[in-house]
Amino acid sequence: MRGRPTRLRLSPAHDLLLTAALGRGDRARAAWERWRGQADLDTIDPPTVEMMPLLAANLGRLEVDDVMVERLLGITRQSWYRNQLLIDAVVSATHRLHEAGIDTMVTGGTAVAIMAYPDLGLRNLGRAGLALRETSATRAAAHLVAAGWSAGATDRDLAVLTDRRGLQVFLTDHVLTDHPDDGADAPFWEGCHDQVVAERTVPAPALTDTVLLALLEGLRHGRPVELRWIGDTAIAINHHGDRIDWDRLVDVSRRLERSLRVEAGLAFLARTLQVPVPTPVLAALGDGTHSRRERAEHRLWLRGSPGSRPSALIRHWYRYRRSQHDDGNVVGFGRYARRRVQSRSRP
Repeated sequence: MRGRPTRLRLSPAHDLLLTAALGRGDRARAAWERWRGQADLDTIDPPTVEMMPLLAANLGRLEVDDVMVERLLGITRQSWYRNQLLIDAVVSATHRLHEAGIDTMVTGGTAVAIMAYPDLGLRNLGRAGLALRETSATRAAAHLVAAGWSAGATDRDLAVLTDRRGLQVFLTDHVLTDHPDDGADAPFWEGCHDQVVAERTVPAPALTDTVLLALLEGLRHGRPVELRWIGDTAIAINHHGDRIDWDRLVDVSRRLERSLRVEAGLAFLARTLQVPVPTPVLAALGDGTHSRRERAEHRLWLRGSPGSRPSALIRHWYRYRRSQHDDGNVVGFGRYARRRVQSRSRP
């Protein structure tokens, strides 16, 4: 990164873990030995748990002989089995919604696991995400409830459904969490296609768009750096870098006014994990041709220190303005904020 400030920081333990899980050769082995000396699998934090399948796979490649590796492999097997069930739930949901005339597309970790990971067990999913086109989450949820699903939290733009096996799928009106706008959705729907996974077919975004989604969703908050987006993006670029349309990634980042943040994320990966991000891509993302709003939002994002969130009020104001195509006013924002508070306070 060319001296540009960044707020992306890792704790020493997470830094060692990522190097052990995604690094190569002696550097990865040394990181594993140091992390192993201070880690306790019974007390590790959730972000660390999510990285265990990747760690186990890398230790296998490095031929590390350690009793802990077998425990890690057990976590991977559990992840693979649950992910198979979750994909089956996604297939059922998409088929039901398709019969109702509703277009869907997997998003988030589900899309990354399907499009980028060499093994479905290497990405801990938890639950699956489906974006909807020109349909409200409430309407789509009603069709699944009629098919035997149970509805959990429901908002104007989000619904969580659970099937009879306890597997969860969440439905969203828009592809990006913090950019609820049909125009922002359009680039991702352009590359939507049927992707075969585990002998089943699900609608998924293009690989390039999946990488961009992983970056945008992983970097949207001012909380401590999450590890999943780092693993997701590193795996995608390391395994499929020659298939990524970097010009498109830059173009869509600019259209969404997110090029500064995408540059920060990619530069972080290149610097800390030697992920092969083309230097011209970083230059194009940070070339200085950014809107006033993007610069303002990015300054707000940069000011957040690890462990803190940017001002929730300001962050929701930007989200509201994007959803209103910049025509929103203070009165409308008051109604929007009230709806958000009410939806979050439901039991």
